[in-house]
Amino acid sequence: MAMRKRPQPIRDEQQLLRAIQKLGRDQDWQQAMDVFARGRQAGIRMSLRVYSGALTALARSGRWREATALLEEALADGGSGGSSGGGGIAPDAALFTAAISACEEDAQWESAVRLLSAARAAGVEPDALMLAKVATVCARARAWEECLAALTEMREARGLGAAGEPYDEAVEACMNGGPVDRVRAWLADALRAPLADKRRAREERAAAAAAARARRRKASLARAIDGGGGGGDGGDSAEGGGDGGEGGEDAAAVPAR
Repeated sequence: MAMRKRPQPIRDEQQLLRAIQKLGRDQDWQQAMDVFARGRQAGIRMSLRVYSGALTALARSGRWREATALLEEALADGGSGGSSGGGGIAPDAALFTAAISACEEDAQWESAVRLLSAARAAGVEPDALMLAKVATVCARARAWEECLAALTEMREARGLGAAGEPYDEAVEACMNGGPVDRVRAWLADALRAPLADKRRAREERAAAAAAARARRRKASLARAIDGGGGGGDGGDSAEGGGDGGEGGEDAAAVPAR
């Protein structure tokens, strides 16, 4: 009878993380969690990277309940100063995104939205990838209001398509089975928004430049009246150099004495 191979001892954080990541790629989430538990028992500090690796392993297998529970453990671990005597963990967007990704396979949109709220409550600003993942989960569950809300927030805060492929997947999921008229209207607005933003930015820059020119002319005129004329204009030219050469134009407008 063949003897069962004993698991290799885990000596440090890097070895623990590599083992969890490999098991995650193999979609062997139970073994990954067993390795995670053995690492904790061995006194290895459960760092942010280790928690993220474990959550990603669970996400690859769609284990959203386990992922939610592990995220709660990670947040509690950070609040209590960390396990194994470490300095605690500061949760980041990647940690929450991994947990949200675990909700995708079973389309657990309510859990995904709750995790998004939990990220904000923990002081973590949702990034484009997190919002795109929430939108995808909601689209799979046909929760169109929440899906479009996440995409809209991402567009307004991060820019259209900022998450790359996950954004495209979320939009595609909306188009496949969503309220077509609303989705198309949203897409049309989304495509117009960057152009409007650029136009608004150009107008704001032009207004700021005009105000700066008016201030310089007023200052030059005041110096000319006080008899300081020529010497002051050189300073105006130097100041204007920062605005793309506008100072030279203004200097020419006030002749030197």
